[in-house]
Amino acid sequence: MISTLITFLISNAQAYEHYATWESTPQVITCGKNATKKEEVDKSLNYWRERGYKFSEVLEKTSCPEPKPGLIIVMTQDFPNRQGLTRTTCYTYKGDPKEYVDYAVVKVNNSQVLYPGENIESLAHEVGHALGIGHVNDRTDIMYPSAIK
Repeated sequence: MISTLITFLISNAQAYEHYATWESTPQVITCGKNATKKEEVDKSLNYWRERGYKFSEVLEKTSCPEPKPGLIIVMTQDFPNRQGLTRTTCYTYKGDPKEYVDYAVVKVNNSQVLYPGENIESLAHEVGHALGIGHVNDRTDIMYPSAIK
């Protein structure tokens, strides 16, 4: 079911506009109490890998590191009425209008599941923000603002 859904989303995906990009391949770390399993993070990253994005191997850590350049940190947090939240820190070079992602902290709510596979989709959506992608208006796209069954 999950792989079928992600395959559907990939086949219906669009080219994305970025508000910022990564200069190098980000390292993804899943960490903390009740951390999202490495396998689930990999499934979420597969959507983006299929679109040509690259990530270093996902690492699992019991405690979360301090945010630093080159990291996407995935942790869990309970949110009322929300499936996830991403904070991206960006930088620019003098004279260069482009913005680059320094690091991102992705928080996902694994305590509630709206439908089977939804948490993996929500994580894929939040990783999209970590890649510098905003929301889109296409209801069938992973970057639509809310989860739809």
